[in-house]
Amino acid sequence: MARSQSTGFATVTLAHLKTMETQKDYQNRGQWKAKVMQSLYKSGFDKETVAKLYKFIDWLMFLPDEFNEIFYQDMEKFEKEHKMEFVTYAERRGIKRGMEEGIQKGMQKGMQKGAQDKALEMARAFKQKGIDIGIIAETSGIPVEQVTRL
Repeated sequence: MARSQSTGFATVTLAHLKTMETQKDYQNRGQWKAKVMQSLYKSGFDKETVAKLYKFIDWLMFLPDEFNEIFYQDMEKFEKEHKMEFVTYAERRGIKRGMEEGIQKGMQKGMQKGAQDKALEMARAFKQKGIDIGIIAETSGIPVEQVTRL
């Protein structure tokens, strides 16, 4: 077995052992995850190998969000100190930003739809009360043709 293969195997084995050792102790697991990842970067693997091993170790050494944030902060600090790229962090941040933007857009669309539904509901009620269709259209922003169909 080549040295890099044995180093990769040793790293994955350590990650597995520490995962088993730290069941439900996420703070300790986060510290070990950082140590394992830092040793992976220091091992001299190329960027692609580090990314692949990282993804596996990240899955193996699962952390809840609040502990993941601490882990990411530790890795950012390590990355800056050693001028290394933390590939998966960027991916995760991108996904998180995308999700936040999606939620924001979804909320905006939902609020617009709710406002539109409320305007239709009020226009319908005003029409039933006999208020002029032109006034309803002007004040609600709903086209006259649509108010007529209500």
